[in-house]
Amino acid sequence: MALERMNKSQEVKGIPASPGITIGKAFLVDREKLKIPQVKINYNDVSEEVEKFYNCINNAIEEITEIKNKISKKNKDLYKEEILLLDMQLLLLNDSMISKKTVDIIKDKKINSEWALSISLEEVLKKFDEMDDPYIAERRNDINFVFQKVLNCLMGKKYNDINEIKKPVILVGHDFSPAETIQMNFSKIKGFITEVGSKTSHTAIIARSNEIPAIVGVENITDIVNGGDDVIIDGFTGTIYINPDNEIIDRFVNRKKEYEFFINKLMEKKDREAITRDGYKVNIFGNIEMPNEIESVIDHGGEGIGLFRTEYLYLDKEKLPTEDEHFEVYRDLAEKFQNREIVVRTLDVGGDKFLKNYNEVELNPAMGLRAIRFCLKEKEIFKAQLKGIFRAALYGNIKMLIPMVSGIKEVFAIKDIIDECKTELKDEQKEFKDNVPVGIMVEIPSTAVIADIFAKYVDFFSIGTNDLIQYTLAIDRLNQDVSYLYEPAHPAVLRLIELTVKAAKSANIPVAMCGEMAGEVIYVPLLLALKIDTLSMNPVAIPFVKEIICNMTLKEAEEIYNKIKELEDCTSIEKNLKNIMKEKFKKFEFIF
Repeated sequence: MALERMNKSQEVKGIPASPGITIGKAFLVDREKLKIPQVKINYNDVSEEVEKFYNCINNAIEEITEIKNKISKKNKDLYKEEILLLDMQLLLLNDSMISKKTVDIIKDKKINSEWALSISLEEVLKKFDEMDDPYIAERRNDINFVFQKVLNCLMGKKYNDINEIKKPVILVGHDFSPAETIQMNFSKIKGFITEVGSKTSHTAIIARSNEIPAIVGVENITDIVNGGDDVIIDGFTGTIYINPDNEIIDRFVNRKKEYEFFINKLMEKKDREAITRDGYKVNIFGNIEMPNEIESVIDHGGEGIGLFRTEYLYLDKEKLPTEDEHFEVYRDLAEKFQNREIVVRTLDVGGDKFLKNYNEVELNPAMGLRAIRFCLKEKEIFKAQLKGIFRAALYGNIKMLIPMVSGIKEVFAIKDIIDECKTELKDEQKEFKDNVPVGIMVEIPSTAVIADIFAKYVDFFSIGTNDLIQYTLAIDRLNQDVSYLYEPAHPAVLRLIELTVKAAKSANIPVAMCGEMAGEVIYVPLLLALKIDTLSMNPVAIPFVKEIICNMTLKEAEEIYNKIKELEDCTSIEKNLKNIMKEKFKKFEFIF
């Protein structure tokens, strides 16, 4: 039963997904609460209901096609992943399965089209719910999203249109799809609140990239909030205040001023090196998905690119990128970033990212033919990228990073392919850099456990905590129902990280961390104590992490780590870490 909407002051909690404090009016996008009319119809009305249904299918197709055309004209390269998603939605609308089932129900049961579609949709979604897999769950959401559009049309409903926002607002909704966020005017969006999601969900990533406070996973928030309600978002603690009283408003107005003053001070020092008070230096790099994001890394004080995700070159491509296309992208990036380090991760397709005409739906794609497994199977696709990297490396300080390595045989297979690439480049009389460093992602527990073996054969490690945590703790990091189990400081995760770092130090090779954990300030003392050489993160987090490192000594970090690793459960670890950091960094304790 829906909760009664409240006008009095109320406080609710969710998952803090993007830091910051914002105060504003709620803009409610409440499209998930349709009450479906159930009407029996006469035989003579059947054809009219079928025609009405197909008209609404066509309306949804036209609406999505218009969005796709609009963003393609704006910047097709920048929105490759979003265009791929829109194409998938169009395929779903053109798929006869749900449409045929709906029409059959209208004819057989003599009921209205809204009721018939809700029945067929419920049957299909139920089958998806029975499959315990993150990729399947995402496809379920895609189906539900596009056919909600059709239901809206059938019922003559027009819900709040994000495009019509004229004044700054806080968006409140069940969730926001990539297709919707593409169209948002972020100068008018002061914050996000969603009922579903996690720290690594699309809405959370978009919010952090645009430096907009966000809280996700707030159950029933669209039942609690009215459009136009006054709302405060505390993106540090995950707390939402609805229609707050004057005392709460005054308190958060002051906190917001403190935070903005603090951010301005941090940005003044963004280009300093991250050196502890006792002289220990850590490299602070940025993660990017698109070449144009390099400006954000520079603007926030990043010293290099610790992770360049190259999937945008492949997704939504009728033709896969050629060797020359790879070469041009990496060369341009190297020239822009001069001689600063750039780590190019090779194709990490699979899991939740699929190539046209190459990937089949798997029962468990997160553990299936993805990343290096796909590349070793599709060797020519892999070689085109490797050869482009070797050629571009002549123009800058480029390293190569291989994702999802789980066994040493894969390393040997990669080295054989690298040798083939070099031989072919020589035969083709193309100039290239022969000694490009090759590293591996440590994101699978098996890799961390035998990191000492891997260290003999690779040039560096980069710890990918997003997947390492997911695989170690056996949770889907995008599933809000188990998001409370996603614990970066879990003792098992810390031990695997420590094993990896020790193996790298013993072999005298560099070790980096490029997962989300690297940019979360509460964990900085632990990573500092472990002596990880490079922390690479969302560019927005760079000034924060530098501030923590520059205001600590290595000895203090080691004392914190030694205390934390004696604790046995995650709740105690998180609580102790927060208390320690609040005590040590009182001047900006609102971060924790």
